[in-house]
Amino acid sequence: MNRTLIMTAACLCLCMGCTGNIKPKKTEKEPVKVKIETVVLTNADTEKTYMGKVESTTAISIKSPFPATLQEVKVLQGQKVEAGESLALLYSENVESSLSAAEATYKQAVDGYERLQKVKDNGSVSQVKIVEVETKLAQAEAILKSARKAKEDCIVKAPLAGTVQEIHVKKGEDLSLAQPIISIIDLDKLEISISVPETEIAALKVGDKAKVLIPAVSNETFEGQVTSKGVAAKAVSHSYECKIALKNVPEAVMPGMMGKVRFVSQSTKVPVIPASVICSDKNGRYVWLVNDKGKVEKHHITTGGFSGKGVIVEEGLKGGEKLITQGFAKVSTGMEPVIE
Repeated sequence: MNRTLIMTAACLCLCMGCTGNIKPKKTEKEPVKVKIETVVLTNADTEKTYMGKVESTTAISIKSPFPATLQEVKVLQGQKVEAGESLALLYSENVESSLSAAEATYKQAVDGYERLQKVKDNGSVSQVKIVEVETKLAQAEAILKSARKAKEDCIVKAPLAGTVQEIHVKKGEDLSLAQPIISIIDLDKLEISISVPETEIAALKVGDKAKVLIPAVSNETFEGQVTSKGVAAKAVSHSYECKIALKNVPEAVMPGMMGKVRFVSQSTKVPVIPASVICSDKNGRYVWLVNDKGKVEKHHITTGGFSGKGVIVEEGLKGGEKLITQGFAKVSTGMEPVIE
């Protein structure tokens, strides 16, 4: 019995000794393989594109000069008109009565002045009376002139050549002072209005050339030029309104159509990188680089427009950096990758 116990204890000790000498195998991670390319400075064409709406450079709303009734509209929407052409007729009882009264007053003043002239040379009329009669005549002339002008204004005329954009009222409608009657636009002089973000407005200048595309009309672009640049930002969007005059546009282009405005300019040498290597986090855009010690580091950048070779980097890269172009999805800061 004792011999059996001794043998069992010896076997247990032997097994424990053998187990202590066995070391667990370490699982080694395979190194991450990456490809890199050196960031070079390139002469790149910068490009900015904005959406805008076509407008007429000249748009006038003709309003009622006084309370009146619309007697007749002589034009149709879309009709071309010449400067001075009659567009509508108004009737105002006040204008008619004022004109009648002014004519009667003027006639009376003229009669008094003529009778005065017959006796003035005899010296029987005082100088005070002469001044009084002449003053009344001058006043009557002014009142009559104003009344006749009001009568003329009952004929609504086009202040310039253009196209009738909209007729705001109907025949027989009573109009209030300054109520819009007809709107006229010049379709021969069109422009497109765009909103430029505050971060880009400094680069835009009056006189800059642009390429404009109106998809509703054709796929061909035509020329435009910046004619005005906003100086006060919109409260909500923090953008500035700019106007681009359009040249040689097709007749089919109409106010209200949407268009794309593209500015292309030759820049100095700038870093250009593939768009596919740019990542984003809560702090903005970044790329992965391999530093001089062979370790990976995260590098935030500020991007600009596109060029034919990729994305222009405005801040964050100077050229010469080792940019990870493949395998960057598996790297982390401080890692030592295998460069293929």
